Amino acid sequence: MALAQSIVFTLPVAVASWKQEPWARDLVTDHFPAIIGLPAAALASFLIIAAFEARFDKIKMKVGQLVEFSGASGPIVLWVLCFCAMASGIKLVR
Repeated sequence: MALAQSIVFTLPVAVASWKQEPWARDLVTDHFPAIIGLPAAALASFLIIAAFEARFDKIKMKVGQLVEFSGASGPIVLWVLCFCAMASGIKLVR
């Protein structure tokens, strides 16, 4: 189902971009941080977390005495923090 939705919504924009139609070029030019920057930040965040997990085995975090993240929640919380930091950086630069 997700593959069909991806094809239906992405294919017309990809074809228009391939044909270098003006509206597609304007869309990418005007919204470059959202179209290219945020997916790149998500991928970079994933690669950083994957490298941490490969190097240090399991990720555990503790915030004072209040909250402890371990197991599957550790990498997820760290990914969210990393992605939010990169997205904020993209917003500040733009």
